[in-house]
Amino acid sequence: MMSLPSASSLSHRWEPIVSLGCIPEGVMCFSCFARENGVMLPAPPDSLQTWRPRAIDYRAMCDSLNWVGGMLNRYDIRRNIDLIRSLYPQVENIALVTDNTYGGISLQALVRAEWENYPDLNLVLVDSREGEETAFRTYATLPPRSAVMLGTWRVGSDGEFFMQRSLNDLVQNNPRVPVFSVTGTGIGDTAIGGYVPEYENGAEVIANQIRKYYDTDDIEDAHFHTSKSLYLFDSRKLKEWKIAEYALPKGSVIEDTMAAKLSKYSHYIELLVAGILLLVLLLLFVTWLLLRMRRLKLTLEEREGQLVVAREKAEESDMLKSAFLANMSHEIRTPLNAIVGFSSLMQSEELSQEERAEYCAIVVSNSEMLLTLLNDILDISSLECGKIRFNYASEDIVQICQHVMMTTAHTRQRGVEGRFACPVGSFMLTTDAHRLSQILINLLTNAGKFTSEGSITLGGGDRRGAGRGAFLGGRHRTGHSARQAGSGFQPLREARRQQEEGHGAGPCHLPPDRHDRRGPHLGRFRLHGRHAFRLRASHRYRPRWREPRGGGDFYPLNSASPSL
Repeated sequence: MMSLPSASSLSHRWEPIVSLGCIPEGVMCFSCFARENGVMLPAPPDSLQTWRPRAIDYRAMCDSLNWVGGMLNRYDIRRNIDLIRSLYPQVENIALVTDNTYGGISLQALVRAEWENYPDLNLVLVDSREGEETAFRTYATLPPRSAVMLGTWRVGSDGEFFMQRSLNDLVQNNPRVPVFSVTGTGIGDTAIGGYVPEYENGAEVIANQIRKYYDTDDIEDAHFHTSKSLYLFDSRKLKEWKIAEYALPKGSVIEDTMAAKLSKYSHYIELLVAGILLLVLLLLFVTWLLLRMRRLKLTLEEREGQLVVAREKAEESDMLKSAFLANMSHEIRTPLNAIVGFSSLMQSEELSQEERAEYCAIVVSNSEMLLTLLNDILDISSLECGKIRFNYASEDIVQICQHVMMTTAHTRQRGVEGRFACPVGSFMLTTDAHRLSQILINLLTNAGKFTSEGSITLGGGDRRGAGRGAFLGGRHRTGHSARQAGSGFQPLREARRQQEEGHGAGPCHLPPDRHDRRGPHLGRFRLHGRHAFRLRASHRYRPRWREPRGGGDFYPLNSASPSL
C-alpha cells in the first residue's frame, strides 16, 4: 500500500503525520514543500495563543518514522543572525515576525532554540496570535538598534487570511528598522534579503525513490533530501539602505525584483498589451465607421439635393415643352391657314391673272415662313441637346447687317424707323454667318413687334481695338418693361399675352460652346434711357477699311457709348 499526499495537504498536515510517532508498516510517505523543523501535536486548546512548543528535527526522526522520504526545506537561523550582525554590528534587538499557522509556530520554536547561542541579543516576538493590533503596536515600539527577521505572515488570530498589503503596512509602522527574511517572505517588497531556501517540490527525487522501490522491492533508499539555500538580496532595497555589494557574503545573489516580477508576469503583461492594442484598433475601427457614416450621410444629402434640382429641372422642362407646343401650334397655324386659304382661292376660275399671282406670292411667302419656323424648331432642338455646330468663315459683317436690316424691314410697325450705324464700310470677322444672321433677325423681329413708335437701330464695330466684333441694337419708346426686357434671355417668354400676333420661334441667344470660347456673347443694358442688347464675337479679325457703300443709312456712333 502506498500513500502519496499532495504538496498542499502535506505542507499543512505534516505535523499531525509526524505526531503519530510511527508510520504504519507497508505505507510509504513522501514529503514535498515541508519543513525540516516542526513541533509535536496536539496543541493545548485552552492556551493556543501562548503555546510555546519545543522544536523537533524531522530528519533525526527518520529511523522511527519508517518508510518516509521526499524533500525538506531547511531554515538556517544562525546564518541570518550572522548576516544581520555583519551588516549592523551594533544591533541589540532582533524581532521575529510570525503568524497563526503551524509553520509560524514551528519557525518560532526553531528561533527560540537557536537563541540560546546568542545570549547578548534580545529576541522580540511579533506574533499575530496575540492579535493584529498588538502585533502592530509591538513592531512600532521596537527600540533603537533593532532589526527584523520575517518568518510567515498570512493568517491572523481569528483564522482569517491577511490582506495582501498587511505586511507592508506592518513594516511601515517603523520604517527605520532594517528588515531581513528567513523564509523569503517580503523579498522584493519590504525585506533587504536573507539566507533562504531554494524552494523546490522534489518531484524528481520522489519519483526516483518510488521507481527504485518497484525495481528492487527495497525501501532502504527512501530518505529525506534537504533543499539548498542561498543569500538572496533585493537590489532596490540595498540602494535604499545604502548597503554596498562588497559588504555582502560571498556568493550572494542580487536580484532586480521589479524585473523579476515583470518576467514572472510577462505573459499577463503581454495579454494586457494585446488587449489594449485590440481596444485601440476597435476604437479606430469605430471612429472610421462613424466618419464613413458621416460621409455617406453628407453624400446622401448631396445626392438628395441633386435629385431635387433634377426633379425641378424636369418639371420645368415639362412645363416648357407644354408651353413650347402651345406656342408652336399658334405659330404653325398662322402660315398654314394662309397657305390653305389662298390655295383654295387660287382654285377659283374667276380670278384675274394679277390676283392669282398675288395669291401665289402670299402662299410662297407663308411657305417660306413655315419652312423658317420648322428650321428654327430644329435649331432649338439641337441647341437644347448640345449638338449644334458652327461653320466658321471670314465674313463681312457690314453686308450681313445690311441684309438683316432689309430682311426685317417688313416686321417693323408703321411709323417706326430702322437705322443701321457703322463707322466702317467693311468689317471682316471669322464667324458663322447663318447663326449670326439668325440672332440679329430674331432680335430685330422682336424689337419690331414691341416697338410702336420711335426707331430701331443696329450698329457694329471694333470694341476698343481688342479685335472683337460688337453689335448694338436699341429702340425708343418700347412696350417692354424693365422686367420684361430681362425675360428676353429666357426661352418662350411672352411680353404681352394679349397680343395676337406671333412672337417667333427662333432662339433669342446662342450660348458659346463649352469647349469653344469663340461663340457669341449676348448681354442687355440701358443706353440713354433705351433698352439695348449687345452681341460680342470674340474671334480675332482683320479689318479692311473702305468707304461706305449704299444699301442703308449710316450714322456715326457716339464715342462715349458704353457698348463700344
